[in-house]
Amino acid sequence: MVNIPLQVPEDFSAEAFEAACSRAGLQVKRLTLAKFPGGLHCHLSKATQKGTLEATWWNGRFWFSVHENRKADWHAVAIEALRTDISGS
Repeated sequence: MVNIPLQVPEDFSAEAFEAACSRAGLQVKRLTLAKFPGGLHCHLSKATQKGTLEATWWNGRFWFSVHENRKADWHAVAIEALRTDISGS
């Protein structure tokens, strides 16, 4: 598994993240993980394409996770689109 950190603004919220995902054409499934209590964990997917991109926000840290058996060509493009949208640059 590969983790890709992302700097998020102070006013970052789950709603802002989901809106950015929508603009990027991604479907979001919110989950909880006992390992990260009170955090946000999502599985991101792209309609009609294989692969799952995970996103976790916990204790002020945000990162994407890519599991070897869930890799997809669209991941790099989606991560960059979300990075640009969330950072505002």
